[in-house]
Order: sequence, then C-alpha cells, then structure tokens
Amino acid sequence: MKLLLMLTTILMVTSSTALPKQSSHSQNDLPEGNWILSCGPSRTRGSVVDLYMVGSDASHGIKVTDVWLENRSLQDVSAVKIGWKLYEKANPSRILLSGETPQFLGVNLAAGEKRVATFPVVSFAKIHGPLLRNGRLEGSYKIELWVTEVLFDGGNTGLAQSTSFTLHKTSWKGSKTDKVTKVTSRPAPETDDDLGCPNQECGWANVQNCYTCFNNQGSSCSWSNCSYCKSGRCSALIE
Repeated sequence: MKLLLMLTTILMVTSSTALPKQSSHSQNDLPEGNWILSCGPSRTRGSVVDLYMVGSDASHGIKVTDVWLENRSLQDVSAVKIGWKLYEKANPSRILLSGETPQFLGVNLAAGEKRVATFPVVSFAKIHGPLLRNGRLEGSYKIELWVTEVLFDGGNTGLAQSTSFTLHKTSWKGSKTDKVTKVTSRPAPETDDDLGCPNQECGWANVQNCYTCFNNQGSSCSWSNCSYCKSGRCSALIE
C-alpha cells in the first residue's frame, strides 16, 4: 500500500511539472504549412482620409504595426477608425475574416497632411485559427486595410470611404462619448514615384521564413529585412 501511494505521488508531481512545458504556444506563433500572407491598403483611395501604405512585422506574429494616412479633406481630423478584411488572393470577393479597431485612433491630421501612425491594428497570429485545416495552412492570403470612420476636430464624425465592404456602417453621428485611443504618429515622408510603379507588394513566405516582394499591379514593396516590410499603393493609381 505504501509503495502504491509513493508511485501515485511521483506520477502526480511529474504530471504537474510537465504541464508548463506542453503549453508553449505564443500569441506570436504562426501556423505551419506552405502559405503566403500580404498586408496592404485597399486599392480604392479613401475619400476623406486615405490609408495608402501598411507596415507589418513578422517578428510579432505578422502584426500590422504602422499605417500611412493622408487627410484629403479640407477639415482637420483628430482620429480615425481602421477596418480590415482577409481573403484568399484567388477569390478576393469571398471575405474570410474581418474586423475594425474598436475605438478611434487619435491621429491629428491637418487638411492635406500625411502622417504615419503606429498601432497594432491586427495580428495574423491571433486570427488565423479559423483558416487552419488539420492544424496547417495552405494558400496565398491578403489582409487589406482602409479607414472606415473619421472624427473631425470638433467632434463630428463622417463616413471615410464608400466601398462594397464597410462593416455594414452607412452613417455616422458625432457623440461626446466617442472613445479615442492615444497612438504615436510622425510626419510621413513624401514618396517618389519618378522611377515608376514597381508593381510589387510585400508577402510573408512561410516556407522561406522571410518577406519577399511579389508581383501585384499598382503596388509598391519596400523590403527592410526578413521581418519587416512596407506595402503601399502607387500614387499614380487613381480609382
């Protein structure tokens, strides 16, 4: 009886000490498989505030960390909301996943101003679960981002862009209860398209474990290193 009790105690201790080692999944983990993911702006320019370039970081689960914004209106802007949708490149009209920043992002944009806002808009490591088949992912995917709502300086809100996919929102009413998240931003440098549009966009190639510039009409690819890349819409591309 004493021997049985000792064996039971040893098994319980072994099991309890092994549990933490089995739970090694991180929020930055990416799925296994032969897949490619691109992150970039909508091909249609925003009518009020345009999101024209996206910076994503693969060292943090392919997280969209930076967005380039241009205020195309004659009013000063104090905050924006950003929407995103994920689809398979072979079938762009079929939206697989979608979302929106839950609160306004506080980015002050004077009329005509361009700024780069830093904020973790969406992380592929956190959302890819529904796409898995037998624990793996295959195919070529894209996360597309755009400005869905604008908070003008003074509290009024407005529809930023009319597309076929606007998270089912069609009108806006300003409110003193609008919540704004503070984000860091900096002036955006002017892009130089004198050499023409490269017609390429960033894509994380999981097999190569690195960002690569893939062919995509009307897009630019600025590859910094294997873990960070910027995809933009060429300025010559007009809707």
